[in-house]
Amino acid sequence: MDGIDASIEAKKLVELKLNKRLELMGRATLRHLSPDATMLPYEDSTFDYGTCLSVLSLLGSKTRAQHLLSEFVRVMRPCAKLIIDVNGPNSDFAHYATSRGNDIYLDPA
Repeated sequence: MDGIDASIEAKKLVELKLNKRLELMGRATLRHLSPDATMLPYEDSTFDYGTCLSVLSLLGSKTRAQHLLSEFVRVMRPCAKLIIDVNGPNSDFAHYATSRGNDIYLDPA
């Protein structure tokens, strides 16, 4: 199991949770992704399954979101399954965030 996050704080929270799950010890690899990274640090066609939760709405532009989606296509194997959620314009995230127009929001934190 691989995990990646641009937030060091989020990575640390996941590590704390994983440390409480003895059955997952040694089975999970967590990486920090530099916020200015242009590629996911994986080879082509690496994964059969993936999740991307509450990320696309934080990228700040349609171009960056499209690039990340292209990276998912690159690292996923043919017929892989990918679960993605997007915070819509009526979500709590959007309500508390700063709108940049065109359904793009800045993180309220």
